[in-house]
Amino acid sequence: MKKRSTKEIKLQAKKSLQGHVGTVILGLLAVYGLNTLGTILLPIVSGTSALDLVLSEIFMLVVSLIVGIISAGLGYMLLNISRGKEFSLGDLATFSKTSQTG
Repeated sequence: MKKRSTKEIKLQAKKSLQGHVGTVILGLLAVYGLNTLGTILLPIVSGTSALDLVLSEIFMLVVSLIVGIISAGLGYMLLNISRGKEFSLGDLATFSKTSQTG
């Protein structure tokens, strides 16, 4: 396997992203926006009682799970872009598709 230079890798990445930069930026904004929104909303459910502490931990768990799914979808979308396959922003929510043959 031939080792590629940094220049070749950058050129290939630039070619793959040609015309898709807006979609990638929207995907990144979705991931970081959801994470930021969850962090901003955390003080609403936090407090000093035991119930408030448990609810705030559950809230952060749910936010973390949602951000994790969206992050995996972003990775899937970026992989499809780099491979030249079909992709959409809908890949952010459903990061796996079953291939149909026939």
